[in-house]
Amino acid sequence: MNRFSSPSGLQSRLAKVTPYHRFAFSVTLAFVVGSILLSWTISTVIERFIAEDTANQTGRGIAVHFPAILGSTSFRQPLSPDEQARYGRIVKLHFDVYSIVQVKMYRPDGLATYSYAPSVIGTSGLATPGQDADRLARAAAGELSYEFTRGSVVNLSDPPDKIAPPTEGDVMRLWVPIRVDGEVIGVTQVERDVRLLIDEIRRIQLVTTALVVAGSLILMVTLGRIYADSTARIREREESEQAARIHVDALQELNRLKDEFVAQVSHELRGPLVPISGYSELLAMGQADPEQTARYGEAIRESASRLNRLVEDLLDLGRIESGRYHLERAAVDLRDLIERVARDSGAVSSRHHVVVDAPSDLPTVDADPDRVTQVVTNLVTNAIRYSPEGGEIRTRLRRENGFVVTEVIDRGVGIPPEHVERVFEKFYRVENTVTRQVRGTGLGLAICQELVRAHGGKIWVESLVGVGSRFSFTLPVAGQPVPTEGQPTPVRYFPG
Repeated sequence: MNRFSSPSGLQSRLAKVTPYHRFAFSVTLAFVVGSILLSWTISTVIERFIAEDTANQTGRGIAVHFPAILGSTSFRQPLSPDEQARYGRIVKLHFDVYSIVQVKMYRPDGLATYSYAPSVIGTSGLATPGQDADRLARAAAGELSYEFTRGSVVNLSDPPDKIAPPTEGDVMRLWVPIRVDGEVIGVTQVERDVRLLIDEIRRIQLVTTALVVAGSLILMVTLGRIYADSTARIREREESEQAARIHVDALQELNRLKDEFVAQVSHELRGPLVPISGYSELLAMGQADPEQTARYGEAIRESASRLNRLVEDLLDLGRIESGRYHLERAAVDLRDLIERVARDSGAVSSRHHVVVDAPSDLPTVDADPDRVTQVVTNLVTNAIRYSPEGGEIRTRLRRENGFVVTEVIDRGVGIPPEHVERVFEKFYRVENTVTRQVRGTGLGLAICQELVRAHGGKIWVESLVGVGSRFSFTLPVAGQPVPTEGQPTPVRYFPG
């Protein structure tokens, strides 16, 4: 099927037509139609002007020649053969300049007194009703009239033995009133061969049409360029305004995030500062016994330690997000690294057991060992904290599409579905009875996400409330270029 005849293809093209295109098409169509109408109007005016001028010129010539040369006797009665021959020579002598092919003379009452065709002499031009009779009557009343006809042109002014065969052409027929002392004494009807005149008119019309069309095309092209430039400037201004709006929106969003961040940091800093301030005041009063003093001091120490971790996390996150840090990449044995983290986690909780499940042929990864240790430690620590009943924390490692995938799986409280996508936001914490008992800065997962991305990997979570959670992240295999595609795709998780 022709792609232009496809309804869907036509609809898709029409859907892409913009108001600018419709405007350009309308202007073009208007110029084409306007050029045609203007050319036709000008041609008609020129033709009418030339016809009027020719008719008037011919009429004046005839009206002047007859009284001056032939006299008024030509219209008194039909001419005799001798008079016809004499008049014929005089008429042809003076009328040849006008390319006259037929002459008829009528008295005011319509009787023909002379003609190139002798059979017409003595007949009445008003006897047969019609347009010719009407024009003859109007001329007898003093009105000059004319018409253009097309047909066989026979020059009856030539001698009978030299009359050429009729030819197709344009003829102007005129009815000229002849006056003497202001009185109409007769009517001369002439037929003038205007083929050369019509050809000249056609040439003038053609030149005029060409000039009008050329002028219209030049004007259309000029307007098209003006329109294109205007459209480009309008679009450029719209794009600039849109960019400015986007910039303003971005600044407003940045300002909102700044305010939100300041509020969150203030809230988090207030948490450890409250017990430090309160217990410090109690100690300053000097009324606490040694046991209370020790308890107050331990509370101050824990709060100060929490405050220090928060400040360190904030500084760490700031350096990562701004790029003001350097990854010390090396070929890292991820299995060995995670086993060390698992051993260290025994000091965190004796009720949890971290199991490492990795194939023996697992390749090394291209990573900063300290930063990866920070990520794994954070994920394992979170798994322990949010599994209050204790149990197994399993870490699985596998190779997939040029990456090594690390999974940290717990059997804890899980994360509600509406919170899963936000757990990597700064200071975001899921509010429930368990999380309120777990202390943290709310920055650990945000730091993990930035560190994994810096290595060319990605991190995600799958969770079911009451069943557990699985946090996964990828790192590129050492010795290979970082794949731009083929990252492992998360699947719906059910811990197992």
